[in-house]
Amino acid sequence: MDGYQTEILAFAEKWGPFADGGEEHILTTFGLSIYDYYHRLLGLLDSPAARSLDPTVILLLRHRSVERLNSHSVKSTVRAGESSVRKH
Repeated sequence: MDGYQTEILAFAEKWGPFADGGEEHILTTFGLSIYDYYHRLLGLLDSPAARSLDPTVILLLRHRSVERLNSHSVKSTVRAGESSVRKH
């Protein structure tokens, strides 16, 4: 595991207990969109490096990641649907 992945896990562990999960800092800290951050985090939670995290924290982060990824997918679908409705 590289330092970048370790930083993502440390950031997630630090901000996990807060409602927004530190989302306002994701772009400036990692140069990632919120979607990309949660996508990477979800993958890292299944990696050996995540074993050092408290299992409760892992569950919280996994739940938040899936929730945010699903929210993003719904918003993208709605925006695409709105765009096609406007064109008609």
